[in-house]
Amino acid sequence: MPIIGTRSLRSLRVTGGILMFFLLLTLLGQFYVKNANPVLSVTSLSKRNSSSALALKADSLGSDVKGVHQNMRGNSEGNQLKGIYSKARTDRSGSAILDMMYAHSYAFHNNMTYLGACWTNPEDNRYQRVETHQHLLIGLGLAEELKFACPANFTDILDSSIYTHNGSQRWSSKWLAYIRSRVNYPERIASASHQTAVHIRRGDVDPCTRGGASIKFRYLTNAYYQAVIDTFVPTNSNVTIYSQLKSYESLGDFQKYNVFVNTSMADTWREMMTADTIILSRSSFSFVPAILNKHGTVLYAPFWIPKANGWKTVPENITKQSDFDSSRLRAAAGCGRSP
Repeated sequence: MPIIGTRSLRSLRVTGGILMFFLLLTLLGQFYVKNANPVLSVTSLSKRNSSSALALKADSLGSDVKGVHQNMRGNSEGNQLKGIYSKARTDRSGSAILDMMYAHSYAFHNNMTYLGACWTNPEDNRYQRVETHQHLLIGLGLAEELKFACPANFTDILDSSIYTHNGSQRWSSKWLAYIRSRVNYPERIASASHQTAVHIRRGDVDPCTRGGASIKFRYLTNAYYQAVIDTFVPTNSNVTIYSQLKSYESLGDFQKYNVFVNTSMADTWREMMTADTIILSRSSFSFVPAILNKHGTVLYAPFWIPKANGWKTVPENITKQSDFDSSRLRAAAGCGRSP
């Protein structure tokens, strides 16, 4: 049996110790990598999941406005999304375009782009109205600002309850200045006399009908319009009445003025957009050209559509008298009492 000397044994122990030391370092290194990398990975994944969670929350387009803003403006990693879509209304042009203005104003005030109104059911036979709306918008010069378009996923359409409750910002001075800067206004003769445009909503609105969520009746009597003209319109003004042939009260009451019935919406809006005074009905039909009018005095009868900055509210005594007169018309027609 070979004899190992003391020095050799000592060298062996030193060598073994060194090997054990490096082995220990290797094991510690593997342990660190194995346990440290998942920590880094989890941190990174946590950030990604946080952004994804916000995006998924926003995609639901519920009532969480903060989540919607996160979705529209982009997540924390800098992926910018373009803007918002609204759902196209299926009723007539006044309501449909006014709703698009609501959405556009909301996007404007939240540093987003309004991408368009989406008609979600092409099988609906009212789809042909989109073409009418588009022709009107082209004539106004607003076809690029207020367009019809759909996202890839209908769930990305912003719920109207969010943008219609835009508060005082809805018709702010800044937004009005912007949207008006995009309009193609018709030329007006510099020497033209003072012009007053009056919209009298008739047709499907009479003393017995209601409209919108408000319990107020939409009908404004002939006497109401005459009182507003007498109170606010200069005596030398050229007054033009725009209405519909079917009218509960006779439009003959306004025979001393210019009266146009069933004229095209484009022509009516063109005249109202440039009028010096506009008298509104309780209807979205006259709201659109009134919003686009840059210099005129707008006289507003309160109802569920809020007035824009700078408009004058018709005094309460005139509107109350009209409501009282409407109740008498309803009683005479046997169609119920005023609420």
